[in-house]
Amino acid sequence: MNPTVGSLQTRVQACLDDPSGKWADAGYLAPFIQIVSDDYWMHLAALNLKYDEIEVILPSVTAGMSDLSVFEAKGGALEFMDAPISLEWRHVGDPNTAWRPIPQLDKVNDNDGDVDGISSYEWRNQILYISPSNTNVDLRVRFSGLPPSLDDQSKQVLRGIPNILAYNASEFIAGVRNNKDLAAFLKVKGDAAEEDFEILMTKMQQKVHRKFGRNNMMQRSRLNWTIPSGGQ
Repeated sequence: MNPTVGSLQTRVQACLDDPSGKWADAGYLAPFIQIVSDDYWMHLAALNLKYDEIEVILPSVTAGMSDLSVFEAKGGALEFMDAPISLEWRHVGDPNTAWRPIPQLDKVNDNDGDVDGISSYEWRNQILYISPSNTNVDLRVRFSGLPPSLDDQSKQVLRGIPNILAYNASEFIAGVRNNKDLAAFLKVKGDAAEEDFEILMTKMQQKVHRKFGRNNMMQRSRLNWTIPSGGQ
């Protein structure tokens, strides 16, 4: 089970040498932890390290639909989307082997809904636009999630993140309280934790990309291979 917000607060209290929370109680810590969480998620996004990838299927998207803002509204399947990673489509009722990738363009292909399937998508002003299809389709959307709201002590925090947030929040608080020595010590610890985590994330993503590339090469090799003809 992943750590919780409550256990993250306990780590911050330990870093601040206030394990019983006499002054660093949950109410005091909450805004500091949320601030450093938002900052670190933006940092990961800037490095293109997609840590919280989410995949959802939008069944039977209505023919003629040209944007997915209705799914991005509160309560929608894409409510917590930070940015899209990939989109795929299939005809309604088709098997999982029938998913077809949708290319991302600077501007979606213009059509009047007379095309079968989705030929392009565009990410503009935080809204997903798609070229309309002449039939209902299923869409599979993979995206990076928004930074979590850490307003509930029982809420889980993604594995690998808690120590980074604990060091960063503690450093922030030590700086606010003018404890420069403690802030400097915590910065060293936080920087080391961030570096280790980001190296690990980079290696994981490179491994996935290499595996994907090898699989594609094998598939192309199988598709293009023919029995050599004699007499050459």
